[in-house]
Amino acid sequence: MKKLITVDIGNTSVDICEHKGESIKFIGKFLKIDDALKILEGKDKIIASSVRPSLRKEFIKRLGNGIRFINPDNINIRVEYKSKESIGIDRILFAYGVKKFYSDTALLVSVGTALVVDLMIEGVFKGGFITCGLRTKAKALHERAEQLPHVELEIFTETIGTDTLSAIKGGIFLESLYFIKGVKERFENLYGKHLCVFITGGDGYLFKDMGLYDPFIIHRAMAEAVKEV
Repeated sequence: MKKLITVDIGNTSVDICEHKGESIKFIGKFLKIDDALKILEGKDKIIASSVRPSLRKEFIKRLGNGIRFINPDNINIRVEYKSKESIGIDRILFAYGVKKFYSDTALLVSVGTALVVDLMIEGVFKGGFITCGLRTKAKALHERAEQLPHVELEIFTETIGTDTLSAIKGGIFLESLYFIKGVKERFENLYGKHLCVFITGGDGYLFKDMGLYDPFIIHRAMAEAVKEV
């Protein structure tokens, strides 16, 4: 049986996983497109999702018929959004994966270049909110404020920032934490439902205590979605 390769092309990196039956193996996270393509060359059962349409031609040129890009119409989930085609494919796959493997009602938190908090009610993707991810905030502060250093992200557990580094780390982390909590409360009040939180994305581990953290849900969703097409 040929192994299925899934490729998640994000705003910052390309993540590659290998599937064999129900098992999944993480191949790697690649910041350089050429490094990812070298890994994929010679493979002929590749499913990809991309939030960067500009890269599709390059992947197809290098990999030919070996790669297939999954589109919103390929995903069996109801969407209440002005245009299903305008939603980032990662958002729809995340919702589909959570519905398939966990729950049809959930708060969906994706933490990467962007911080995205979406809502799914009874299997219907409702939409949500998008803001800057934590690394994006940290980079912007460092680049725009001369005296502010670059910081590495971490869970902030102190009561207050007592130096510049901890003040930045705490500010970035707590702003994101309370954004997620605030949106959760807003949606729960609107719909009168308790929402379990599901988290993914490269920096999702920072919020794993808020719910269930599944770093490979997009890949598992892609592998499942192609079975229904």
